[in-house]
Amino acid sequence: MTDQNRVEELTAIRDSASAAYYEGESVMSDEDFDAILAELRDLGVEETTGHGYIPEGKVAHERRMLSLAKVRTEAEVLRFVERVQADQYSIEYKYDGLAISLVYEAAETGTAATLVRAVTRGNGDHGEDVTYAVRLMAESGALPLVLNGSPRRVELRGEIMLSHSSFTALNSVLDGKYSNARNAAAGILRRQSGTQARHLSLVIHDEGTMFSSRLTELGFTTSHDHMHVTVANSFDDKSTAAWIMAAISKVDLGRHDLDFDTDGAVIKVVGRDNRNALGDSSSAPQWAIAYKFASEIKPTILREVQWQLGRTGKLTPVAIFDTVSLAGANVSQATLHNFKFIEDMQLAIGDIIDVTRSGEVIPYIKGRSAANAELGTPIAPLTEWAGRDGQTYSVVRDDINLRVVGYLDPVTVIVYGIQTLGILGVSTSLVTKLVDAGKVATLPDMLAVTESDIVGLDRQGQKSAAAAVKAIRDGLGGATVGKWFATIGLHGLGRTTGRILEARFGSLDAIANATEAEVEGLEGFGTITTRDFLVARPRIKALADELRERHNYVPGAAAAVDTVESQFTGLQVVVTGTFPTLSRKDAEAAVVRLGGTVRGSVSKSTDIVVAGESAGSKLVKAEAAGIRVMGAAEFEAIVAAS
Repeated sequence: MTDQNRVEELTAIRDSASAAYYEGESVMSDEDFDAILAELRDLGVEETTGHGYIPEGKVAHERRMLSLAKVRTEAEVLRFVERVQADQYSIEYKYDGLAISLVYEAAETGTAATLVRAVTRGNGDHGEDVTYAVRLMAESGALPLVLNGSPRRVELRGEIMLSHSSFTALNSVLDGKYSNARNAAAGILRRQSGTQARHLSLVIHDEGTMFSSRLTELGFTTSHDHMHVTVANSFDDKSTAAWIMAAISKVDLGRHDLDFDTDGAVIKVVGRDNRNALGDSSSAPQWAIAYKFASEIKPTILREVQWQLGRTGKLTPVAIFDTVSLAGANVSQATLHNFKFIEDMQLAIGDIIDVTRSGEVIPYIKGRSAANAELGTPIAPLTEWAGRDGQTYSVVRDDINLRVVGYLDPVTVIVYGIQTLGILGVSTSLVTKLVDAGKVATLPDMLAVTESDIVGLDRQGQKSAAAAVKAIRDGLGGATVGKWFATIGLHGLGRTTGRILEARFGSLDAIANATEAEVEGLEGFGTITTRDFLVARPRIKALADELRERHNYVPGAAAAVDTVESQFTGLQVVVTGTFPTLSRKDAEAAVVRLGGTVRGSVSKSTDIVVAGESAGSKLVKAEAAGIRVMGAAEFEAIVAAS
């Protein structure tokens, strides 16, 4: 591979990972991402703020929010010392929270400055306006809303976090909704509604034109308040670097006793004039670096590998191992991704394996531990899969994955269809019982389910059966052509595509008979989408035939809706949970009337999640990704006013 080809490959990986990170997800560990940046630097590619990724709907920073250059070894700390040649260095915590810019402004000189804007770092050039949530924090005392005796305009940089004690208290009320403090803080901050923002805390680590002592007087918590160690230059660079590392080691040893998350230490040149003289690069200040602690890695024993059958027939291996505690969570299993991953790692049952949590969140197997004396029992690829129908199906390998031939798990397929239709009150457990009892085999079969079918199942009473049947009748029977199309689960062809096809063709039968010429030019139909659609036409026809011939049911098209201009216009909206006065169907219809597009699942393109009571995984995913969440009361007030 040529250098240019390698640059293009690494750049694509870097930008994809950056986009995912700035939308609230993490697709690789910090170490892997930093390795990509290091290789790009070796190939002559200089890192820039945000790596070229600009999220939609974000606001521009007046002054770039830079990321600190990251180091992991004493040799890198020594190179920093040799370069800057400062008289003094300060060592502070590196906070594992969400970077924020706060702007206070007074109407005129001599009057108090008020918080006018709070913006997340985003990609450094553009961030998300979260002023409302930060004002809620100020009301709870996490920071001052008004500054007396400050300059007319002040910009401060800091980190918003959720302390361990607040995280535990909040999670106890919410029945463990959040997986970790950082993701919880991201979700709470960006949802812009509710009282949870009052649990957040703020620490200022870039004081701009004000001194730390003055900020403390005004009511802020600063990084100096938490921990501040000064190391003087010994005029021997190696000794100075060693002293800095000694201070960092103390931070590392004591970090697990703190009430907040820290994933490293920040080394700063002391003195504002000295910092100004050193200046900034295109991506980071030249006067500070971040020493990153290695992710905690613990050995454990791999006990077994379980296989999970996905909706498309793909088999995913899952490692089951002795429980270990990592970054505040007990972990006993982790995905092995695919069979090639197992081969590349040379994993075997009984092996001692090293487990970490990527980004301190996702359990990840690093590989076999050096402590292994010999290989354990080899993990053989599956060759057969026992279906729920009692038959055995062959398993084949397509390069990296194992797939079951000629069989799709009905429970997985039906549950996917129910979730796509937005039906509440029909659990995976109930679907499993119906399938295992031979009551249903396909999603359309759910239309014929009766209360007596459910009451006869284990742990199912009359009341729950009646509620489930009503949910099924309302959800499946009232589903439009577009929604039924989406239940097929074609790659890249969901409810939005279904509504487009419904508007163009009107029925499932007509969609199944659509030609390439007829779908070309429709919104969202490029070359690949059109190809996938044409290949899937027999499945669309089979669904239409089953609904009509077995259940005497033909889905109708959605009625035309007159839309009004609103804050939802042009946005992608997911509706989840229950509402005081609206059914799920009515809530989604209201979103459409308000100019929004209803999506069935949360993704990077989602703009708002409207969450009612008993909102489940969609709300958790939205909060973890930092997607704005609107509560039921606020949503219904907007609907009523329109």
